[in-house]
Amino acid sequence: MNRESASIRVPDLVLNVRGAIGWLAIALAFPFPGLAQTIDPYYAASYNIRGLGPVQDLPGRYGGLTFKAGDPNTLLIGGDANTDGAKIYQIAVVRGANGHVTGFSGSAAYFADAAGLPGQGGGIDGGLIYGPGNVLFYASYSDNSIGQIKPGQSSVAKQTDLSTIGVDGSTGSLVIVPAGMPGAGRLKILSYKASTWYDTTLSSDGSGTYDLAPISTSVRLDLSLGLEGAFYVNAGNPKFPNPSVLVSDYGGSRIVSFEVNSNGDPLPTTQRDFATDLSGVEGAAVDPLTGDFVFSTFNGGEVYAVGGFGVAKPTVAISAPADNDTFAAPASFGVYADASQTGGAISRVDFYLDALLIGTATSAPYNAEAEKVAAGTHSLTAVALGNGLSTTSSVVHVIVTNTPVNVAIRTPSDNTITSECAEVLLSATADVAGGSVTNVAYYLNTTLWLASRTQAPYLLVATLPAGTNYLTAVATDNLGRSASSAVVRVVFKATPTNTISANLLASGELRLCFRGLVNSTYVFESTSNLSPQTWTPFSTNTATAAQSGLISLLQVILPPNSTKFYRARRQP
Repeated sequence: MNRESASIRVPDLVLNVRGAIGWLAIALAFPFPGLAQTIDPYYAASYNIRGLGPVQDLPGRYGGLTFKAGDPNTLLIGGDANTDGAKIYQIAVVRGANGHVTGFSGSAAYFADAAGLPGQGGGIDGGLIYGPGNVLFYASYSDNSIGQIKPGQSSVAKQTDLSTIGVDGSTGSLVIVPAGMPGAGRLKILSYKASTWYDTTLSSDGSGTYDLAPISTSVRLDLSLGLEGAFYVNAGNPKFPNPSVLVSDYGGSRIVSFEVNSNGDPLPTTQRDFATDLSGVEGAAVDPLTGDFVFSTFNGGEVYAVGGFGVAKPTVAISAPADNDTFAAPASFGVYADASQTGGAISRVDFYLDALLIGTATSAPYNAEAEKVAAGTHSLTAVALGNGLSTTSSVVHVIVTNTPVNVAIRTPSDNTITSECAEVLLSATADVAGGSVTNVAYYLNTTLWLASRTQAPYLLVATLPAGTNYLTAVATDNLGRSASSAVVRVVFKATPTNTISANLLASGELRLCFRGLVNSTYVFESTSNLSPQTWTPFSTNTATAAQSGLISLLQVILPPNSTKFYRARRQP
């Protein structure tokens, strides 16, 4: 059975037979391709398939597809696939709830040529991907070639006859293993006729396109007829405990899943149906905004999306205290963790001290309190949960000693939020039974020393970087014994663009903080009266890329009992 006869779309047929008893109508109803897509029961609870409909004005025989580089709201897709007239078209997508594609807007427009080798009758098939340098690669059937299109061009810059590197039959598709997957960056070529998966690499040829190395390994897959699009699945997605790949089985009207080895190649013994009842399933693409699996159908002339992907296992790490921080018994201190989940949302973070739950946080900043911890070395872990997946952090050890040194940060209070360029006044209380405190040292993010003070209340005026800062104080007594305070969290909110803020310093001076457009020069002016306005320049500064446009530390002395207004004016 050849490809064309295997995928032909047959309309309903009505046969009328004239006989002695009148008219006899015999209806032969052939199923309309693509109307009964089924997710295998093993996956059905976690994934859903939805039709996005046809692409307006896209010639039939859909080929490979991918999202346009730098524009996640434009889809590139092949039309007139497998013919000399094959081309790549672009179409705007429509997004609905949570950013998922629900359809298309407008009509398909020409993007680039995608024919096969000259005189050999091929054209774009099920593979369309971006490679290094945003070069567009496409697989061509039945001439067994791969074409390359440079960024900003619409003609084929290079075409490789795959038989010269060891690919049998004609290719159906191709895919580059994405970052984070085993074999990341390697090129996989999928032979339609030979049902074989090939592995190779790319290297620059010096002219903006790439050479393909001879095939290094190959895997024969037991599929009906025709490997087409491939879609890699990160471990941690529901029902995918290990890195895997989905492969379109054109002749079998299905999508099949495989776990992959350390090279990113499918393991044939792990084959399992993912979706069935798909007519002429063809290209494969990843929606860069949602992680959805988007695929086309060759003769069906439609595009589909499978939702439920894009969810990776959570990441979580204890940010404070630091490993081997020391506290005085009985110790009470805050435990903080950073947690996130690609494609999903963290539902909670559980905190454990020596495997015993001490608290749960359901929103950032994720933290819990360890209270009255006895002397000894203890283990802290955090477990992040989201979308039915969980990850346990690396262990952080804390040391609680019987030293009589006690120290606590008095100001600022925990979870203080202030503006960028402001000062923070640090002070602490410290005492020791039967001895004296010799100094109190302040640390930023548990390891960066800020300063030490020897006299109570151990005052320190500091300017901290924008973002979240964790402060600790370490008190040392006259016998060399030391202990750490509980962690205090201070957030310095970044200054918005084109916004000026004023912060009164401990010295009585005023610090102005302004974020402007990079490489723009601003004149800073003041006035004592807004009616009439009499602005007087007092400083000129340029916003630089190194500072991300931040112009800070513009300090002025305020006369007693005075009122002034300040502004920043961009020079032409």
